[in-house]
Amino acid sequence: MSHTRSSNAKQPFPLIDLAFGFKRCVLVAGSGRSGTTWIGQTLAHAMRSRLMFEPFLLDDNQRFCFLAGTPTHCDHHQLYLPWGPHGQQREPEIRRILQGRLRARWCDRFTAPGVYFRRVVKAVRANLMLDYIARRWPEIKIIYVVRDPRCVINSQLAKMRQGWKFQWHPAGVLNQPELMRDWLHPYADLLEQSSSSCLIQRQALKWCIENFIPYQCLSQHENVVPVSYDQLTRDTNNWNAIARCLADRGWSDSRFREAVVRRSQTSQRSQAQIAQRLEPLSELDASSERTIVDLVQRFGLDDALQGEIGLRRAA
Repeated sequence: MSHTRSSNAKQPFPLIDLAFGFKRCVLVAGSGRSGTTWIGQTLAHAMRSRLMFEPFLLDDNQRFCFLAGTPTHCDHHQLYLPWGPHGQQREPEIRRILQGRLRARWCDRFTAPGVYFRRVVKAVRANLMLDYIARRWPEIKIIYVVRDPRCVINSQLAKMRQGWKFQWHPAGVLNQPELMRDWLHPYADLLEQSSSSCLIQRQALKWCIENFIPYQCLSQHENVVPVSYDQLTRDTNNWNAIARCLADRGWSDSRFREAVVRRSQTSQRSQAQIAQRLEPLSELDASSERTIVDLVQRFGLDDALQGEIGLRRAA
């Protein structure tokens, strides 16, 4: 008896992305453990969108893993994309990712099979490219998320104890000459010394770098909405700016209310619990907090310590 599958056998329904172009694309960007997964899932549900999860992973040669077919990546390294010829060299890859022309189990882990006419790209490795993306594709809406760096690092440390990898090395920055020239040359000595510094200081330096550049650039772009995770968790009214920005992209208030209290796939607590109480700083002692605050102030990012976002106005 033959056991070959009948041609009429029911096949699993595929994931079909019909969000052509950029007008149906939303990019949610921020630091790791700043709430981007929760926010990305909430937006995807509110707009019935495909959620692309972390498509910008890099390998050791600064190639995007899912385009190059490389199985390993440099944990939490980010590619800086300056406006100009160097950025244009990488533009085809960025375009392909943002257009959803990418299939990987990792990236579609939170999207059920179906047909989607909108796309939400969630990324914690895109902060150094945000200015380029906002300029080059103004049709894309960018939700830039900032969370108190003490809470970010506290959450990273808690996850490291569970086996997650958040370790960062300054070589990923020092090896990008355009990044050093354009933005970080005043901090070159600090970066070179940080190789031997404590974990807390390295993670704080990572947070400062990946937020310092968006703070200087993003205020000039009308397609960027900066949001504070700390404020979003306290009151759903603080989502109004996001709702207004995405009103023409299928935003549904009823679906938003369903999603905002759902459990994040990368959190161990429900979002209702998060809204009631921000995560205690159990992983940080007074000395660690002081280390973080000193670095944040050195980069001029004090607003984030108050749950605010003080983007700089371009000259």
